[in-house]
Order: sequence, then structure tokens, then C-alpha cells
Amino acid sequence: MGLLLGGFKQYCFVVAIDDTNGNLTAGTTETTTTGRALQTPGVGVSLSGGPSSARTVDQQGGPFYYGGGSAEIRSHVSVGGGGYYGTNPCAPGGFVAGYEGSVGTGLGPSFEVHGGVSNTTTHTFLSVPLVPLLQGIMTSPSTVVTSMWGLVGGFL
Repeated sequence: MGLLLGGFKQYCFVVAIDDTNGNLTAGTTETTTTGRALQTPGVGVSLSGGPSSARTVDQQGGPFYYGGGSAEIRSHVSVGGGGYYGTNPCAPGGFVAGYEGSVGTGLGPSFEVHGGVSNTTTHTFLSVPLVPLLQGIMTSPSTVVTSMWGLVGGFL
């Protein structure tokens, strides 16, 4: 089985917590190869996750170099992993790197490898300042308890 010049399209749901200010962001990313990629032929769906140096969803956007692979561990069940790195002027040091592990299913050979250049667009739909929210709860727990009691009392 040889490698094909080709590529992939990937959609992800992303949650990020900024360790400098405690903001939580959530959104989606859409990654498409830019035509400079090698890919073992196949079609699949997987659940994956992993850490990244990006502090927000938007910092996950930009051009990236990527590589990885997966292997079938039983009939139509595969595990895989990969890594990526690239530039984003909003990221710490203007650089983003990460890796991921996955489990999934698909049609194709019992293993696959991929690598190349991709571009990722981002869409943030939630941004919550967690630190002020948590500080409010910690400095005034009686307000939270009173509010909760009022809510419970409203149902009685």
C-alpha cells in the first residue's frame, strides 16, 4: 500500500483555559491540508484529545506542519497519535505545538500514516473569565448559598 498525494479535513471541538488569566474559551476548529501532504488512503472517524501550547481556541489557528499515524488493534477499532507545530502571532512566543491520541473506526488498511502542511481556522463561541467568577464565589460564599436557597425555596 503506497502513500497518496492528498489530504484530509478535520473538525474539532476545543476547550482551552488560559493559564495567565484563567479565561476559559470554547469553540471549533476546521483543519484542511494545503495540498502538500502524504496520506495513506482511508476514511475514518475518531475521538481524540491532547495538550497544546495554545492558551485560547483562536491560538489554535494558522498554518501547521503535522504528522502521525494509526493502527487497527481489533476489527474496525484503531488507535493513533500525532503531533503538530506552527506559528500564530497571538500565541506565546508566536509558536504553537501539540500532540494528540485517538481511538476510532474506519475503512482502509490496518494502519495509516500521514504528514504534511495544513491550515486551521477557528470559531470561538464561548469566552468566560473564570478567575473573577471563582473569586466571587470564594469571597462571598454566603451570597451563593443564599441564592441557591432562594432558588430551592422558589420550587417549594
